[in-house]
Amino acid sequence: MKPETGPGREAVAFGMDKINGNRATMDNLSDLLSGVLRTPLVDQTGLTEKYTFELKVPQSTSPSGQYDAGAIISSLRDIGPTVVSTTVTQQYLAADSAEYVPSAN
Repeated sequence: MKPETGPGREAVAFGMDKINGNRATMDNLSDLLSGVLRTPLVDQTGLTEKYTFELKVPQSTSPSGQYDAGAIISSLRDIGPTVVSTTVTQQYLAADSAEYVPSAN
């Protein structure tokens, strides 16, 4: 996979049997895969360039329609990134309460 340098629309989209990236970042790809796999994925590649790629994805055969994470991760190796299981600390902001204060227009 080589960085994309030309002009064009940025997009990453999931189809029935593939993921297409057009000038997409690794962060875009990890966000999409988080939704598809229904598990958090965090981009730790350090790559900030934009890439154009096509990733073949085996169709789901499970009754729930969920895609096989192992098959998708294996397919990722075809375009370069590797996926490892790790623990990542996330910071969250929790609000105890909220109040609406009306203001004059």
